[in-house]
Amino acid sequence: MNRSRKKTKKKHPVRNAILIILGFFLVTGTALAAVFYQTARVNVDKTYAPLESSKDQAEATQAISESRPLSFLIMGLDSRDEDLSGRTDSLMVVTLNPQTKQTTMVSIPRDTFIEAEDGSITAVNKINAVFAQGGAAASIAAVNQLLNINIDHYVTMNFSGIEQLVDALGGVTVNSDLAFTVGDMEFHEGANNLNGKQALAFTRMRHDDVRGTYGRDERQQKVIAAILAKMKSPQSLTAYQGIFEALGGNVKTDVTWSQIQKIILNYNQAFGNVVHESVQGQGQMLNNLSFQVVSEEERTRIHDLLQEQLTK
Repeated sequence: MNRSRKKTKKKHPVRNAILIILGFFLVTGTALAAVFYQTARVNVDKTYAPLESSKDQAEATQAISESRPLSFLIMGLDSRDEDLSGRTDSLMVVTLNPQTKQTTMVSIPRDTFIEAEDGSITAVNKINAVFAQGGAAASIAAVNQLLNINIDHYVTMNFSGIEQLVDALGGVTVNSDLAFTVGDMEFHEGANNLNGKQALAFTRMRHDDVRGTYGRDERQQKVIAAILAKMKSPQSLTAYQGIFEALGGNVKTDVTWSQIQKIILNYNQAFGNVVHESVQGQGQMLNNLSFQVVSEEERTRIHDLLQEQLTK
């Protein structure tokens, strides 16, 4: 079984794509919010959506204030609706450990098989379908069961929000490893200047890539890295209104504005050292449906990797 293990150096695209969404918050908090604090707070407050299963806010704030290790479930949603419904297009467990100064990112394949209580096997058994059935709380429960862990917080983003964000920034430039066409949009090998619609199509294509989902995940990282790089530039200050509107309308989390600020301050050193892992499954046909089935050995490996970072 091939395993993807990569310790990410500062210049790697994953370094810029930390947490996908918390990365946005990090840039927002450090580069823009200092100048446009009130606008930032109003829009970030729109993202706040606690769950019944969310930790008590006093307890959560204390954990962040004391710089304890944290875990997040990051979900990119395959939806164009502002209610952030639909399937999860990407799923990632992220841990932040200020003591070890490390961020660990573990990607979970969207077709990962999840057992049903009644033993039935349908398309709903794919982990990316769980969110559409029960929302963020159900996805957290599914990941907790899969990896035998306890997620602290969640963040969701409608990937269609990328379109709005890229347009607010005036477009982005990304490099493609291959040439392909999506509808009437052509993408060339090498540098591509993309508007919002093109960027979204670039991230979603997988059928013309022999790497399938893994190739699409890499293109998503490239677009996110390009967005964050442009958000850090001085030119982004003129686009702050559109940036905050894109965040406020497309992101949900149980992390408050004050907690985000504390994370920026207390966990900053962990952002520079990123270890990226992937849950490795075996492709199997079950009831005429294609799944990635994760072995007990692999579940234990990922559990131990995450737990090591959450207990130091």
